[in-house]
Amino acid sequence: AAVSQSLPGRINAFDWILTSGNAKLWGLDPPKVIADVVEALIGAVHLDGRFAAGQKAVGHILRPILAELFANKSSLNKNLMMHPKQALYQNGRGFFSVKNWKEEKFASQKPGKKVWRTDHWTVADPEGSGVVASISLFGVDVFAVLELSSIVARNRACAMMNEVLVNDSRLIEKLVTEMRTGEGTNGESGANDELDIIA
Repeated sequence: AAVSQSLPGRINAFDWILTSGNAKLWGLDPPKVIADVVEALIGAVHLDGRFAAGQKAVGHILRPILAELFANKSSLNKNLMMHPKQALYQNGRGFFSVKNWKEEKFASQKPGKKVWRTDHWTVADPEGSGVVASISLFGVDVFAVLELSSIVARNRACAMMNEVLVNDSRLIEKLVTEMRTGEGTNGESGANDELDIIA
């Protein structure tokens, strides 16, 4: 099988995300080859060292993930283990939708619209090659995330919106009220309206 030309770049990007501290629970899209290597190594340890050694290796791999999940037991809830898009559907009562855009198309259709990229606000580049995941409430833009991967962009946007919803249980009512009164929008109706609730 041919190796994807983008594999070295994806591995480097994955390594940067891990070492930069920007790797959140749903913020990764590792190249499949990494999962294949980890699976092969665990299998080799199981075969060579038998069951106990294999379980010890699995425990070593899972320990940091489990530590992250259980670091703050008071915040541990069903949303941590639920896919962020499903959690957004439930927490948002089905009112929110997420759409992925090519960065250059988003930039041309929504010039100047702020997007969250890794750890700061920016705007999409008309010549960029990333992906923007845009979250809307009844067709009104609420929040957007720019990443290199469509999976990471969608998952991060949903996870961040979930965090906002969990921290403010009345947010949906506030947004619906703003939409009805016209406050917080650019004065037009329809898909071009914006509600900057996170910015």
